[in-house]
Amino acid sequence: MFRLSIIVILGVLKLSDGAIDGAGFTIENLVEKNCTLPTSNEETLVVHYVGKVLETGIEIDSSYRWKEPYLFILGVGRVMKGWDLGLLGMCPGEKRRLTIPPEYGYGDAEMGPVPPNSVLQFEVELLHNGCTNY
Repeated sequence: MFRLSIIVILGVLKLSDGAIDGAGFTIENLVEKNCTLPTSNEETLVVHYVGKVLETGIEIDSSYRWKEPYLFILGVGRVMKGWDLGLLGMCPGEKRRLTIPPEYGYGDAEMGPVPPNSVLQFEVELLHNGCTNY
């Protein structure tokens, strides 16, 4: 089990390797960078990612497959809760592995190739944050 470290930088929580709660939600830093403005809520992020169902290893989605990064606003519910929590405090160039339990993912809903109550795992690389014109 990973330990949780929380460091406050400029009033923004920067999360590093660790379990966030007892439900099995974890963040593992694969590539770490330093920056002066890590990601924060209500900020536009541009990421590349690949996601799979943890139990089967089946890939469910990937921006690499589209050959185009994914753009969204963090912390406003436009992505699953596991992403809103797990991508807070990242710096451009960082890469994280998020292990997301059902309650922070798709829950008991079946979503395409994702069975109900699935634990998901995503590797997410932050390309840009705070973008207004990407």
